[in-house]
Amino acid sequence: MKKIIDYLFVIVCAAILAVSYLLYNNHKTSVDSELQRQQNDIANIETQLDAIPVGYVDGFGDSDTINTNNNRLINDTNLMNQMWQVAFNFIDLQSYGQQRESLISTYALDSSYQFLSEGMMETGFNGLTNMQYLKQDVQLLSISQDVYHYFVRIGYYTNDGQSSTAYRYCYVLCNINADKQITNLKLYTSKGWQ
Repeated sequence: MKKIIDYLFVIVCAAILAVSYLLYNNHKTSVDSELQRQQNDIANIETQLDAIPVGYVDGFGDSDTINTNNNRLINDTNLMNQMWQVAFNFIDLQSYGQQRESLISTYALDSSYQFLSEGMMETGFNGLTNMQYLKQDVQLLSISQDVYHYFVRIGYYTNDGQSSTAYRYCYVLCNINADKQITNLKLYTSKGWQ
């Protein structure tokens, strides 16, 4: 009888060990696949950033190497901030459609701009169902006559349930002339804080 109990004890221990190993292996596989997904996301973002012409990504904040009009910079920054508040604040697809139309009409945007045709499409913003604008970081890239060329990093929050990363950035290139007309909007997307 003692041998049977010893034998059963060894079998139970072996079963516990086997189950523990299977659970560990399953968890490790899950962690490895999540890590691989994150590395792929980073590589994708780096590829997108590499597509931006050289010199566009050299920091955020004041542009001390370009002779600028500070009032113009403040006004343009405020204008962009107001525009992003319209573009990146919606709670469902219906309010998204209303915000998109408001954005186009308020700022007289051409719907052929890449920002609208590939990013803020009629069917939704990159598959997201809700967004909340958080902040912008603006970098003045250059000035051509009365047109200021900007690179903007936009932070936003989404609770789309499709991603483990609720806080995200996207990047926008745009031009603003002296009449406050925004043109040539281009969007580069990202997943997570970068």
